[in-house]
Amino acid sequence: GEDLIVKGDKKIIEKAFGVTVKNDKCFIPTIMSRKKDFIPKIGRFLTS
Repeated sequence: GEDLIVKGDKKIIEKAFGVTVKNDKCFIPTIMSRKKDFIPKIGRFLTS
């Protein structure tokens, strides 16, 4: 999993990964690699 510090639109992270951002932080248990897991999912979310 990955701890993430979120700045900007928190709803993007919440909707893309099904997590809750609290105090600009969240934990995403399904992310093991930012390159292989995080970036593709955010890219798909932003282009849909």
